[in-house]
Amino acid sequence: MRSLPTLALLLVASSPARAGSGPWVLGPGDHTLYLGLEAQRFDHLAQSSGSGADDVIQVSDGVQTFGAKAIATVGLLPRLEGELSVPWSVVRNNRPDDSPCDALGLDACEETQGIGIIRARAKALVVDEILGPPVSVALGGELRLGQLTSTTRQRITNLGEGTLDAGAFASVGRIGTLGKGYWSGHLEAGGRYRSRNRSYDQVQAPGAEVWAEGELLVAPRRAVAVGPTATWLYRPEGVDVEDLLVDPALGGDVDRFSALRIQSAQAGVKALVRTGDQVTTSLGVLHTLYAVNNPTDVWTVDLGVSFRGFLRPAEDR
Repeated sequence: MRSLPTLALLLVASSPARAGSGPWVLGPGDHTLYLGLEAQRFDHLAQSSGSGADDVIQVSDGVQTFGAKAIATVGLLPRLEGELSVPWSVVRNNRPDDSPCDALGLDACEETQGIGIIRARAKALVVDEILGPPVSVALGGELRLGQLTSTTRQRITNLGEGTLDAGAFASVGRIGTLGKGYWSGHLEAGGRYRSRNRSYDQVQAPGAEVWAEGELLVAPRRAVAVGPTATWLYRPEGVDVEDLLVDPALGGDVDRFSALRIQSAQAGVKALVRTGDQVTTSLGVLHTLYAVNNPTDVWTVDLGVSFRGFLRPAEDR
């Protein structure tokens, strides 16, 4: 077994840019604040046949998003932390009168801006590799507050679907030495119940979802880490994009997009640059690999800075 001091130092060194990632948790009273910016764009929308089919829809001149996010994480008890995430975004389309925006109606591509889905999480470390097991394992729950997005949920440019959601997740990860640096990897997966806005022929809108995300970071030296990252989202119950276009009653309803069954898989790369023990800068790029009833070519770039222990007295940092 690795020595406890060595592993404890690795856990500090490899803690992600925002403390909510992976199974590792903050100690009681410890805290981080992540402040980030995100830019996103997509131009095409897949139907039920998926992103590799010939019937992918061009969405006017594309949809662009610019947003900011604040994530506060605090250690509540030994092996238990809480997290609160608040996003703000503006989503716009340069040609809101072009196809398919005009066919969908209800200001489908009008600019939308405001606070998105607010998320609160709690995570408990149930298996700790520092005590000898080969991996760390955490279990947690989340509550998502989307009511502030309700009035524009009928748009392609929406910020959410106006629902109150509850979910649970599990996370497993491991940290190891690598020369003068370290490596860390984790996989996290969960499911969430989406509160119903309405039903279409026994189809709940929106339906329940499952998701997964993972990353592997390699740091030959402690200050810089880089590696691949991936995400997956799946909502198995719902209707298809083509149903919105051919059924006026469905296509003209404010809950049409929350009624979709969807799938989206994305992958990319993340880099972390650490400035001492308190400040970490992160840069990430993601691109869509596969999509069903969802954008096919999303590019997402996010840049953020995480501050750890910033409220402590200077002599305690």
